[in-house]
Amino acid sequence: MGVHVRGGAVADMRWNSGKIVTLELHAKADGAIRLIPPVGQSVAAIRTSEGLSLTPEQSGIMHLKSGASYLLSFR
Repeated sequence: MGVHVRGGAVADMRWNSGKIVTLELHAKADGAIRLIPPVGQSVAAIRTSEGLSLTPEQSGIMHLKSGASYLLSFR
């Protein structure tokens, strides 16, 4: 089910020892979100459901396409 986020997506998160490990975004509409990792963490990688690697803009903005899924891993 996940958490609904601004920008038209649903987020499913996996945590370990109080830190986020992965975040899976399921876009329900075309839109943009700003990625703000938890304090002390950063985005290690972003992959689409097709296996493509993405890089967010310097400002942390990530553009989503309706129906697509994105898997983010953190360090």
